[in-house]
Amino acid sequence: MNSPMPEITVVISLYNKARCVKSTVDTVLNQTVNNFELIVVDDGSTDGSEKIVAEIADSRIKIIHQENAGVSAARNRGAAEASSDFIAFLDADDIWDADHLEALIALRRKFPDAGLYVTDHTESFYKFSNIARQRGIKLETQMLLDFFRSSVLFNHFPVHTSCFAVKKSTMLEVGGYNRAFNAFEDQEFYSRVAFKYPMTAFTLNGLSHYIAKYSELAKANVADVSEAALEKNAQYISNDIHDNTSSNNGSFFIFVRPYLHSSPDLIAFAWIFQFTIAMRLISNGKKREAILYLIRCYRFYKRIPRDKLFFIKKICWCLCACLVPKIFMTPLKKLKISISEILYNVKLSGAER
Repeated sequence: MNSPMPEITVVISLYNKARCVKSTVDTVLNQTVNNFELIVVDDGSTDGSEKIVAEIADSRIKIIHQENAGVSAARNRGAAEASSDFIAFLDADDIWDADHLEALIALRRKFPDAGLYVTDHTESFYKFSNIARQRGIKLETQMLLDFFRSSVLFNHFPVHTSCFAVKKSTMLEVGGYNRAFNAFEDQEFYSRVAFKYPMTAFTLNGLSHYIAKYSELAKANVADVSEAALEKNAQYISNDIHDNTSSNNGSFFIFVRPYLHSSPDLIAFAWIFQFTIAMRLISNGKKREAILYLIRCYRFYKRIPRDKLFFIKKICWCLCACLVPKIFMTPLKKLKISISEILYNVKLSGAER
């Protein structure tokens, strides 16, 4: 007798996570829904990670082995093998609440035409219960948000790899993850989906927990990431670019340039992304490269966000990161978060009066 088609497929890209992959897989197997398949793509691990997964006796687990090709290739491979048309991704060092898949499935049923389906999430650095609260954003339990607008509201990426699901057909339509990226590949992918399907379904239920500071898969040479963002894919820029979101030959942040004049949220989102790359460069000790990178971004986009204060604050934070010794940056970041919490509580108490 044939087994029923899984309602959702979970894809884990695995590379050298022997210390934590068992806990990650367990959070999938302990979900409140059972009709799923779990595809683990071992991207050439050398620490025995795949053996740990292989020892777990559960018929819903399928392990795929491939030579090391990077996180984008691993996720694309997992999606290609998926039996379901609904795919949730999970990094091998993150964990889920038990109702995560249930929350995603409920979102799809309520908002069948959304591009991305997203749960709220926590990050180990922050002391807030979830990112929405940390950003002071009041949301309904389930709601539709414009992806680019929500990024501006959050002043942060509202989606990360372990807190979203996407239809397989949508993923194939936009070309999957861009293999030119081994860092920030997730935000580049979400952007292409959102450009085609702007509305993102969001829920406060089924939290995902982002544990690691950076996964090994994201530790690609950041200078190469920068080149991929503005130079390596420069040939993708042409005067006749139209709605070519399905191409996987170039970066979203390249081909989107002709559309920036018509969308204040889009230009703000593009700059949030570029400032994130600059901060990663700074954290890797490449301060001069970060400043030069931002200058190249400005020359390329030839415009800044409508909210000038937002832009100035981002520039000041980057300059602060360049000038202040690294040992003091963590306390400064925590102070910044504490101020955000105070402002949130003030805003919340005012709303309740």
